[in-house]
Amino acid sequence: AHLRLVVDHVPAKEKEHVQLAQRQAEEARSMIQKLLIFTGEDQTPVVLSNLETVVQKALKSVEAKIMSKVIRLNKKISAVPEFTMPSDLLARAIENVLLNSIEAMERAAQKELVIELKSEGSDIILNISDTGEGINAADMGKIFDPFFTTRIGSQHVGLGLSTALGIVRDAYGD
Repeated sequence: AHLRLVVDHVPAKEKEHVQLAQRQAEEARSMIQKLLIFTGEDQTPVVLSNLETVVQKALKSVEAKIMSKVIRLNKKISAVPEFTMPSDLLARAIENVLLNSIEAMERAAQKELVIELKSEGSDIILNISDTGEGINAADMGKIFDPFFTTRIGSQHVGLGLSTALGIVRDAYGD
């Protein structure tokens, strides 16, 4: 927050350096947050909530990226029963999966993200699918391994899917 204030008060030739520092600080904070969640040190309250609300919260956080990448969003969301869950963590887990989908469609000719939420008996099912490049068959068994990534860049440390899986399992899901 302080860097955002500084950027308004520095000479134009220095703005780029302050903005770079701001981006790097945000990336570091994001990585630390993922590590805290992964290690179970990020304690989030467990509350009675509806998964539809959690999905909508996750969608809201990636909405700008979906629009900027010109991705068609297809929501098939049905009413589902409430249950006790770490709703904030689940929203982050879903957000991680959505971000992976958005990145996977970077070079796709047709960009469509489908989110389906429904009940089947006593199960609540959330399906997220995209028209992205897919996962190499050789990598399929490793995608939930901590620190495994096929992407290059400072934000890609390979904790997104493993963290998401841990959160879902902590909420008695799979």
